[in-house]
Order: sequence, then C-alpha cells, then structure tokens
Amino acid sequence: MTRRRAARVGTFSALAAVAVAALACGTPAWGATGTDLPATTSTEVVPGSAVTDVVWNLPDAARSGDSLRLSLPDHTASVLENDTWTAHSGAVIGTISLDAQGELVLVLNDAADDPANRTGEAIVTTTETTTPGETSSFTFPADGRLGADDEPGPFHGAPDRSLANKYGLWIESDPATVRWTIDTPKGPWDVITVEDPTPAGQTVDCTDVSVRSTTQTEPETGYLVDLQPVAAERLTIACDGSGLRVDISSVGDGEIVEVAFDALVAAGKTDVTNVATVTGTRTAPGTVTRQTVIEPLLETVPTPTPTPTPTPTPTPTPSEPTPNEPTPTPTPTPSTTTPPTPERLAVTGGSPLTAAGGASLAALCTALGAVALGLAHRRARRRSGL
Repeated sequence: MTRRRAARVGTFSALAAVAVAALACGTPAWGATGTDLPATTSTEVVPGSAVTDVVWNLPDAARSGDSLRLSLPDHTASVLENDTWTAHSGAVIGTISLDAQGELVLVLNDAADDPANRTGEAIVTTTETTTPGETSSFTFPADGRLGADDEPGPFHGAPDRSLANKYGLWIESDPATVRWTIDTPKGPWDVITVEDPTPAGQTVDCTDVSVRSTTQTEPETGYLVDLQPVAAERLTIACDGSGLRVDISSVGDGEIVEVAFDALVAAGKTDVTNVATVTGTRTAPGTVTRQTVIEPLLETVPTPTPTPTPTPTPTPTPSEPTPNEPTPTPTPTPSTTTPPTPERLAVTGGSPLTAAGGASLAALCTALGAVALGLAHRRARRRSGL
C-alpha cells in the first residue's frame, strides 16, 4: 500500500523559536456520544505552522449520529477551512468542528456504519499569519520651573504617569547648577525621545547625563523606585552646550524612563525655567489569523508495473569475405636471345615430342632392336661354322 503525505506550511511570524513535539495516544473506545476517537498522532511545530499526522479507527460500537472527540492542542483558536472527515476508502463519514482549546469533535453519518469506512489517516495543518498594526506618534511637553529659594519639601501630590514630568533641584556649587530630571510616560514605546534645548543663560554639562528606568513606583507618592541604568544598546545620546537629545528604544509595557542632567546657570540662583519635549512612537499589536486545513490520505492500489517486452536482437547478416584472388603468374617477356634448351630433348636435338609421337617412336625402336638382334645371332652362327 502506498501513501502520499502532503502538508502545507505557512509562515508563523508570531512564533520566536523552532519546537518539535511528538506525542502518541491510544484511547479505549466505548462507542458513545462524547467519547474519544482512538488515534495515534505525531505533531511537528515550526515557526508558521503546526502539522499533525492522525492515524485513526472508529470504535467498534460507534454508529451514525455518535460524536467522538480528538484533542489537538497545537491547533487551538483557529478557523477550520473544511469540516468533513474522510476514511481511507474515500467516503466522507462525518462532519467536524474545532474549538478554541484545540478539541476536534467528529459527528458520524450513515457512511460510518459501513465496515469499509472505519479507518483512516489525516494531515491536520494550522498556519498562522500576523498583519502588523499601525504605528502612532505621541508628543508630551515637560515644563520645569525652579525658584531661586526652592528647596526639597513635602509631597504635593502624585504625578500623572501617563504624561511626561519634569522637575529641578539646586545643587550647591559654583557656578550655580540645576539638576533637571525628566520622566517619560509609561510604555510600551517602540522609541521614545527626550529633547531639551537649554534656554539663554543655561549651559548643559554633558559629562554627567544619567538614563535609568523602572516599572515600579512608590504607592503613595508615585515616586520612581528600583531605578536601573538603561542598557547602552538601547540608547542614542547627543549632547552639547546648547541642549540634549536622548533616544530610548524598546521601552517595555509599564516602563518609565528617567533622564537627568546638570545645567549651569550663569546668573547664579534665580528663578529658572526649562521646557523639554517628549515624543513616543508606538505600534499597535498585529492581527493574528490562524487557519486549519484537514487533508485525508486515501488508500491507493499500486498500479502493477508492466513487464517490458524484450526487443529481439536482430541476427547479424554475415558479411561476404573478400575472395583471395591468386596472384597471376607474370607472362615472360619473349627474349631476343637464344631460348633455353627445353627439358628432355633428344640427343639429336629437335623439339620435344608429343604423347602420340613418343608412342610411335617406341614401337619403331622395339622393331629395330629385334631386327638387330636377329642379325647378331646369324653372324654368330656363321663364325662358329654352323
């Protein structure tokens, strides 16, 4: 049996890290409304999506009209794109819903009563997208006034921490010096900027600029407590004798930033004023959308692979060998000199005899021999007197 799994993976901008979780559960079946759907599940969670593979089988007693539940906690608070549940056979055996806690409820129909439709597998994919919110800017004035004879005294009311606040304190020195302190409104802020141009007659001492923050205030007076220095990577400070600018980034929810610096007063102790401007930018939380899709995996019968018919190999046609022609014997060029003596010539010379001529010559020689022999016998008898 061949199964093909496909899982769509979206983009989770709201998740900060990758997590992989696998879980398996098998639940006894009672086959009644509200019982669990026996299933084995494995889940993978990555930034942008949660994907769960569900292998399930209906309880033996489950019938049309029953409802079964399956917990899918990684798919909570999402919109269900399709609401049907499909068996391995391809039959739709019921409708489903998904609540805000990730519990899936399956209500069976008549097709669930068919034994061929009692098992299945599904890929449950939830994707999350975040639409960024709008960025807004806010401006707050911070007026500081200090009289020549003002000294720290009793509390006169808690400051409004939704606004910027500024106050001053004389420092005994020569020349006369005012310690100005500016408190920003409560965060969160993407960036908050404190700008304080010094008026005529005052000069900023840039050697001692302090930037601290806290989320704690004294309950009765509203004074800031547990102040800690702001990390240097969150700060940009520009300072010269004519004024000061401080940019603080990533101000947390409820965080208040305190900026303090010294200003030298050329005229000595006298009534002084100093007006700063605090500007903050804030981006509203993004809109998060979650969508869940159920994809059934169907049983497929593999198509047999046909046995390939071998292609007959053609018998090679034998090539005709090239006949070896005998090398012709060269015809001798007639010579103008005396030809060589033919083999087996008669002593008397002449041309070689033919076969018939040779036979006649032999017969003649035999006859002559016989005549010669007879003459020899006659001469011998005469000599002997016979």
